[in-house]
Amino acid sequence: MSREEIKAYQKQLLLAGLYEGNIDGLWGPQTQRAHLCYIAPKAQRVEPVEAQDDKTLEKIADRIIAAATKYLNLTEVAPNAKWDNLSTKGEDPVAKELLESMLATGWQTGWAYCAAFAEACWREGYAGRPELGLISKNITPSAMGTWENFSRLKRVSKTPSPGALMIWQNGKSWQGHVGVVISAIPKDYKVITIEGNTAPNPGSVQTDREGDGIYRKTRALDFTEKPRGLNLKGFVNPFII
Repeated sequence: MSREEIKAYQKQLLLAGLYEGNIDGLWGPQTQRAHLCYIAPKAQRVEPVEAQDDKTLEKIADRIIAAATKYLNLTEVAPNAKWDNLSTKGEDPVAKELLESMLATGWQTGWAYCAAFAEACWREGYAGRPELGLISKNITPSAMGTWENFSRLKRVSKTPSPGALMIWQNGKSWQGHVGVVISAIPKDYKVITIEGNTAPNPGSVQTDREGDGIYRKTRALDFTEKPRGLNLKGFVNPFII
């Protein structure tokens, strides 16, 4: 593409709410990320949902959960870079799809990937929807950065709904962890999640947020603050605009 063609494309990305950089005709990291966000819904080819009601949210949540479930039990065979379902023979095609979906968020191999996994699931849930640009902009590789972004948008809650992002802070640090809510059991104060970059069983904070795969977890709906360990901040529930 010529510089003028890139400028025209940057304007198109800006109008779509995906790009905030200068219209300079230079294909830099911001343009690349916006481009990946722009082409993702086309590549996924799902039928968009039109009705702005509870059924819309239900369908979006179903898509998010279906995406998370699709990647369930993928285990790292190269740290933060390659995955496989070790219970099946040969390479698992969905592992390649996971990698491509997370790279499309701007994540890079070698990075922690709990938020990238959650964003990949949300992008599948919102494919074809006008909210996709807002989601791609505000879910970041940082769990706490994601929490702060949605807090500013007043999109956070203490009560989870299916498909929600469940976000923890590690002690009082800027580190954290993100999972995708599958279901909640309020009377038992429990939340069922699927999480990336975690361990299959409860363990230390280290393995809980820097584990070796994508697993189903049962988490406590407990907002008690601890000086160490994962402190639940809250939820970003699926929404429509």
